Amino acid sequence: MAPAPPADGVRVRVHNRLAHALQLTFTPTAPASSAVRQHALGSAQHAVFELPDACVLRVQGAGKLASSAPLHLNLAPPTRTQQVRAARRALSVASSGSEALRWRSSTPSAAAPFLSALSEPDSADVQHLLLYPVRDSRSFLSSLPDSALLSSLSLPGTHESLAMHGWPVSQCQSAALTAQLNAGVRFLDVRLALKVEQGEERLLAFHGPTEQFRELGEVLTELYAWLDGPGKRETLVISLKPEGSLSDPWAKVLYARHVDPSRKRWWLENRVPTLGECRGKLIMFSRFVPLPGKPAGINSTKWPDSFDGCFSYSLPSGQTIATQDWYKIGVLAAIPHKIDLVQQLLAAYGSRDDVLSLCFLSASSFPFALPQPAALGMFKSGPPCLRVIGLNDRMFDLVASRLTSAGASLTSAEAASSEKSLDIKGDLQALAVSGRMSAASGLGSVYALDFCEQTQDLLSLLIEANFAPGQAVPIVKA
Repeated sequence: MAPAPPADGVRVRVHNRLAHALQLTFTPTAPASSAVRQHALGSAQHAVFELPDACVLRVQGAGKLASSAPLHLNLAPPTRTQQVRAARRALSVASSGSEALRWRSSTPSAAAPFLSALSEPDSADVQHLLLYPVRDSRSFLSSLPDSALLSSLSLPGTHESLAMHGWPVSQCQSAALTAQLNAGVRFLDVRLALKVEQGEERLLAFHGPTEQFRELGEVLTELYAWLDGPGKRETLVISLKPEGSLSDPWAKVLYARHVDPSRKRWWLENRVPTLGECRGKLIMFSRFVPLPGKPAGINSTKWPDSFDGCFSYSLPSGQTIATQDWYKIGVLAAIPHKIDLVQQLLAAYGSRDDVLSLCFLSASSFPFALPQPAALGMFKSGPPCLRVIGLNDRMFDLVASRLTSAGASLTSAEAASSEKSLDIKGDLQALAVSGRMSAASGLGSVYALDFCEQTQDLLSLLIEANFAPGQAVPIVKA
């Protein structure tokens, strides 16, 4: 028997990150209940609304968005189970500060000009509704200033970007390379083995012992074509790592066949660049020993295998690289600990422009924590005792919680107030102009995901972290 809802009604805080005002209509579910209520919510504002009964919320754009498809959401008072869960979460936050609200994406329709996510009730019985714009995932970096350091941005990426074969152990992606780029991916993790075929040395994509049937030359041709097309003002970080090959002969083939003939295509300095310095280029992130006299881009000097924590090292420029890459989690029950490490990385470095953070949201341990269930979870609609919330969904929860708290530093008194509207522009707009918006929310990092195309809502949120609430979306020409 389901727990009975409490009698204190519905509280919802609506966060409007759009550049346009919204019209909110609350219609009670019960016919004999309270009257229909309407409210306007301005651009880049948030407000708490208190309703005495369960209701349907209709969100309609105003002004230029008036003709767009509305969003309908059912809102109900929190159940006793939700209240108990919120109380436990509050205790967890008090002790560790690391627990995020659970969210669910509720996009209105394919043609809607905005996206949305609704949280479960927090410890004050307030649900949070996050409304944010649809940004062009093919060219979002082009909207950011040239002066923005790469380390100040939130950059979606993929782990084992070419690993589309070898399910269930070796496969980590199911979207082709160009599809990943069009979806917003700007960091690629490429592992290559040196093979001799018909007397010719070639660098072929491998994940461990499993061949991925891609040769580096054709991969680079695809990347160059994308950078010459929709990605003209974008940039791509490409991590290159030998897979089962000695570094020196591997690197000689890399430079002789692929880097030296196309030097103008690459950023090869051992420092973190600004966007203006690297637009239209591949930024090499080298996980191999550089050859004498050959620049190798941002060079990793330290990478302990599956380190249970975060590690860092300094570049000659004085900048820092910090990484979280614990992937041998053993069992799916260890996913929350993996997320704790992610939060540790972001807490230490997510707001620092001088630190490029690499956050690997991947896990693989045979046979109890394979890549796909670790990333996507299992039995999402099943009973709680069987349900596994994957890394991608948990990261969505974390980012949505960060974006709502970054847009409004809420006190407990504000959270309980009725229909209080707060302007959240000002300093946040100044941060957006400087390209430091993701650092302001503590989300400045590279995020390497598995099966990213199956959680496009997470990619959209990571992209949105680079923009201020109310920052307009550029008009995209077909």
